[in-house]
Amino acid sequence: MLTLKNVSKYYQQNGQILKVLTAINMEVHEGDMICLIGKSGEGKTTLLRIISGLCRPDAGEVLFNKSNIYNLPEKQRSKLRLNSIGVIHQHSTLIDELSCSENIQFPLRMCNQPIDKKWFGHIIDALCIDNLLSEFPTSLSGGQRKRIEIARVLLQTPRLLI
Repeated sequence: MLTLKNVSKYYQQNGQILKVLTAINMEVHEGDMICLIGKSGEGKTTLLRIISGLCRPDAGEVLFNKSNIYNLPEKQRSKLRLNSIGVIHQHSTLIDELSCSENIQFPLRMCNQPIDKKWFGHIIDALCIDNLLSEFPTSLSGGQRKRIEIARVLLQTPRLLI
């Protein structure tokens, strides 16, 4: 499903090149669960951003279903994230002006995609957030906000969850 071939990423810092990722090779198959462990600043978030199509590698290929995602125009990469690669971001991406229910449905509504009411209800029950649907993100705890974000990603039924 996902293949990384010689993926590298570099940054300039104080006039020097900082090698964050060097020739990373990895395969992820359907059903696999991968855990990235490392110290702060070792490239974990950069790798996840590259896998999800948010940060272009300086070298190498990122293949999703055998297609290099960085050969796709940005609009198609966005569509890939909406339909196939779900990203739960490290920091909150909820929209404060929308209710939690609206936040969960937002990506699908923006693309005029139907909401599967049965799947929506299942996610809400599984995450125990039915009492939060009419609330706004600013009134939630950090854990509650994260569960709303998880619900938003799961509603999109991604094949790959990051």
